[in-house]
Amino acid sequence: MLRNGHRVDPFDLHFKVSNGSGYDIACAKEDSPIVYSTQHQIQTTNPIQLEKSFFDQVFFVHLNKKQNSFDAVRSYNELKTEIELQDCIESLNQITNKFIQADTLQQWEAAMNEHEHLISAILEQETIKEKLFPMYPNSIKSLGAWGGDFIMATGTKEDSNYFLEKGYKTAPFFNEMLLKTDH
Repeated sequence: MLRNGHRVDPFDLHFKVSNGSGYDIACAKEDSPIVYSTQHQIQTTNPIQLEKSFFDQVFFVHLNKKQNSFDAVRSYNELKTEIELQDCIESLNQITNKFIQADTLQQWEAAMNEHEHLISAILEQETIKEKLFPMYPNSIKSLGAWGGDFIMATGTKEDSNYFLEKGYKTAPFFNEMLLKTDH
């Protein structure tokens, strides 16, 4: 990005105006799935392979609202000490590896459930499934800011009708959203 003939680093700009992680910027700069981390204002992006045979049973539901990420991050930062946050980060990193290594839908769902329950405990809030979808028979995980714009769910096309019948009109499957590249 150029401003007055000078290059502006998108991360520098982001961290001057936002308290978020910068994940969206990292994703925009890549052509493949990534694992992203930021520590001490140093961002690390590692491209990964994320092609799963069961992505025809993983879908995303738009919750028809926009979560204020700034407020969600501020609330999160107020809840935990630095030591507690480091323990949480280690646990979340382990769960991320479980997602990457999942060979079956059941392994993917186990990672979803573990992540969702850990975040629920950290934020001292009920899970999105407990709050909005207690009758849904499969796994559900919040995405973005807790209770944010989207959730990830598992199930069949018929299962996705559960959300459509509740008025959530956007429910694309993971394999429908993947961009196909030639490289």
